[in-house]
Amino acid sequence: PPYVQAVSEENVSETDALDRGVTVRGIYAPEAFELPGAFEEAMQALGRGEQARVHPAVPMKLVVADDSTAMLPLSSQDAVDSAVVLHAPMVVAALGRLFELLWRQASPLPRWSPDAPADDPVDTELIALLGTGLKDEAIARELQISIRTLGRRMSGLLDSLGARTRFQAGVQAARRGLL
Repeated sequence: PPYVQAVSEENVSETDALDRGVTVRGIYAPEAFELPGAFEEAMQALGRGEQARVHPAVPMKLVVADDSTAMLPLSSQDAVDSAVVLHAPMVVAALGRLFELLWRQASPLPRWSPDAPADDPVDTELIALLGTGLKDEAIARELQISIRTLGRRMSGLLDSLGARTRFQAGVQAARRGLL
């Protein structure tokens, strides 16, 4: 947060930009995926061509366009109802550098596809959700399962990948092309 629009709404301006061939890069905080449907929306944006990464400490909501314009929300509440648009070259350049620094530190958003080569597509989605840094409660909510069921699925996933830890599971999943 703060969010400009409801997660359930399509980001029409981004879709239009991607359709025109504009490069769109986004850095997500793990908590961005705690809302139901947010991860699925991010996967759809990746499918349309967005480049996305996850960073554990995103300091603010920020839009930088064409290295000439930046936009920052004026509120840190749940929704953005107003923003400041900046054209000052030094400020926009500094914010652009901040974005680039965070981009280099961030991890690629794990892609999930129902068509991924796995015994169980839910396991592939589970691996991708783990890669975002989400807490178990948010993962269970996204998968629409209970915490106990998530624990059993995690245990089974670790066994099937021959891993003892979640980190090992991520490495094994990457080696097997599950992401």
